[in-house]
Amino acid sequence: MADRAPLLEGGWQGENVDVAEVKAALVRSLRALTSHERSGSPHPPIRASLLNRIVRIAGSWDEVRSREALDELAELHPSRTITVETRPEEATGLDARVSIRCRLREGGEPLVCFEEVHLRARGELAAHLASVVAPLLIPEMPVVLWHLGTIPSGDDELVRLSDRIVVDSDAVGPAGLDAILWLMEQHCPNKIVTDIAWAGIATWRELLARLFDPTDARPYQRLVDRLAVRFIGGAPTTRPILMVGFVASSLGWVPVPGDTKDAAGSTYGFRTATGTALAELVQLPPAGLLRPGELLSVSLQAGQGEEAAYFAVALHEDGSCATLRSALPGRPERTITVPMGRPAWAASLSGELDRRRADTAYRACLEAVVRCMGGPGLKGTAAPTSSGGGTRGRGGDQGETR
Repeated sequence: MADRAPLLEGGWQGENVDVAEVKAALVRSLRALTSHERSGSPHPPIRASLLNRIVRIAGSWDEVRSREALDELAELHPSRTITVETRPEEATGLDARVSIRCRLREGGEPLVCFEEVHLRARGELAAHLASVVAPLLIPEMPVVLWHLGTIPSGDDELVRLSDRIVVDSDAVGPAGLDAILWLMEQHCPNKIVTDIAWAGIATWRELLARLFDPTDARPYQRLVDRLAVRFIGGAPTTRPILMVGFVASSLGWVPVPGDTKDAAGSTYGFRTATGTALAELVQLPPAGLLRPGELLSVSLQAGQGEEAAYFAVALHEDGSCATLRSALPGRPERTITVPMGRPAWAASLSGELDRRRADTAYRACLEAVVRCMGGPGLKGTAAPTSSGGGTRGRGGDQGETR
């Protein structure tokens, strides 16, 4: 691997400060670090910020993991990043840390700088975050709120400041999916809400749809009546149930809450255009290099007996490849092995930040999941209807896999 371009760093920190001091320190630190004498660059320095990123640290979260992701995102999506944590139980005040990192790209290209402000709001200030964050945003730039550890409530001041919201439902588990759906419908109807866990199964969704590309396989889409999702247990995860929601909403299955769910909450029933369907989640013990919560296989069955057709995507033990299998009545079984893209967490988030419109496939998936887990769904929202569109979705962005 080639050596990375030189990196310059600088910053400032203070306790019991006000926002004006933080803003002044940010400007001062940037000016000092990007001087020609300090950088050694013959070119005038440039700022690379394309957006404002607010990172809200709440609940239980892996700070090392989030730090690594932020470092990688700094160059994938240059921004002014404002990290916010709250300590409402402490005496009222604001502590701040400003960090500026500037990189001289190879070939003598101009100096590029990334800015980060870490804020700790204490006491009463923890309930008034907008007054602290808003003055530090770069004007006329989009504002992305990345909420770590919990799902933001509708009255969250940072939600109102933001143009789009990024969450990770894996951090809260399946019980938090209805909160995301409620947030999207009731509080952020005109904002883009994205989920890193949903992005994490993008390759699985694409490969599953690929099984129905052959002309002779397409008629079996409307006949699918069994779904099994196998995954590694040991950690809260939403990816398996999101896969169920994706298949159900794509095939027009209507959830039947509580009708066929077993005591462990792992089997779900649906009405289909041709009858009924069952979806099963199968939790397996950790094995090999695969992490808890990771999907192992997704399999579909269409029909019964000798006329049944089978489709499956199965991950290899090392996670590097997957085998696609389809078995149609009266035809030779087809199998193909393909590389399994397993993007880093930061790369998945980067892909979501590139999205320019709401992902209606994710919205339809959430509606199906909430209903099949026994939730009431959203008032006035119609249940998915059968359209025969197959696993590529039902119009709009639903066919889009990322």
